[in-house]
Amino acid sequence: MPLTDATRSLCRLLQPLLPDGASVFSGSLAHWPAAVLVQPSGLGLYLHRIEEVPTGLGGDWYDVRDDAGRVVARGGPARRFRLGYLLWAWSEQDPAEELRLLGDALGLLAGHPHLPAWCLSGPLAAGGPTRLTLAPEGQTAADGVWSAAGLAPRTTLHVALAADLLPDPVAPAPLVRERDVRTRTSAARPGGAYRGGRSG
Repeated sequence: MPLTDATRSLCRLLQPLLPDGASVFSGSLAHWPAAVLVQPSGLGLYLHRIEEVPTGLGGDWYDVRDDAGRVVARGGPARRFRLGYLLWAWSEQDPAEELRLLGDALGLLAGHPHLPAWCLSGPLAAGGPTRLTLAPEGQTAADGVWSAAGLAPRTTLHVALAADLLPDPVAPAPLVRERDVRTRTSAARPGGAYRGGRSG
C-alpha cells in the first residue's frame, strides 16, 4: 500500500466537491500557505499518523513461480494498516464558504464506509477492502501538528483509512547441494585404543 496511492485515492474522492480548476492540497503543511496564494479556497489533506491494526488472524505464505514453474520467491500474508489524515477547508474570501466545504466533505465521507472502486489508485485497486472512519476514538487534538508547522490551528476532521498491505515477496535462500565435511582421524595402536601423550 504505497502512501502516495492511498492519499491520491482520497483526493479523487474529494475532488468533485471543488470548483473547476481547483485541486485537493495534499503536500506538506509547511507548503500550504503558498498553495493558498494560488488557490483562494479548497480542501487540504495531510497524512500525520500511521499505525498497524492487529487482526489476530494468521495467514499463509504463497509461492511466486517463474514461467518454468520454479519457485523464485515467497510472499507473506497481508497486514492491515491505518493511515490518519487531517482534513480541513479554507476560503480567503468567505469564512462561510470554508465551513460549507468542510461540511460537504464530511457528508461525502460519511456516505462512504469504504473507498469506492472508481477512486482507488495503484495496488489499492487490487488489494482487499478499505475502510474509512471519521473522527475515530483516541485521536488527539491536531493543534500540535499545526503549531509544529508554524501555523495557527484550524478546524480539522480526523479521517482514518484502513487498508491491507501485501509485503513484497522474498527470494528463498539458496539450497545447499553439497557439503564439504572433513574429519580428523587419529592413528590407533595395534591391539588397543589410542592413548594420548608421548610414549616413555
